[in-house]
Amino acid sequence: AASVVDELFAHWTSAAPVALLLAVTDLLGALGRASTALAATVRARLLAATTDDDGLAYAWGRALGGAAPRDPDRYLSWHDEVQAAWADRALMPAFVDGLIRAGNPAPLATLVAPMASGDDDDRAAAAALAAQVPLDELAPVLTALVADPVPAVRIDAVRALALTGAVFAVIGAFYYL
Repeated sequence: AASVVDELFAHWTSAAPVALLLAVTDLLGALGRASTALAATVRARLLAATTDDDGLAYAWGRALGGAAPRDPDRYLSWHDEVQAAWADRALMPAFVDGLIRAGNPAPLATLVAPMASGDDDDRAAAAALAAQVPLDELAPVLTALVADPVPAVRIDAVRALALTGAVFAVIGAFYYL
């Protein structure tokens, strides 16, 4: 298995075709998310990677997001490690894309919950993120966003509720739309 990981990292270059680079990125994220010794090696290699190439930096951030543990407590620790490794680079868009591509709801919920009670931009971002992956535990928060004064927030909140299967909340949302 270690030789497969070595081969994946060998293809993880700015010279790789974009489709291959993103496929390798998602595979590295999935391998890093596991709770194995190999996963720990993948995470360590991802944290140690550096680049000045914007495309590779995006792939790197996406792989780091994809490697995020599903457990909320382990996620917070991982996020701190990633933030330290990234220092002054713009992490969030690529990292969040990795979380979404991995279908990793617990870390997304930790990001969405506090934003849902923020300003207009925060609430819009929270609803848009919640509409990407089912965040069942945030159904009450999403239900509150259905009454938001900003129409785009309400629409994304309904989409997010539909992903959770909260049928009655979705039906009730049409009252606010």
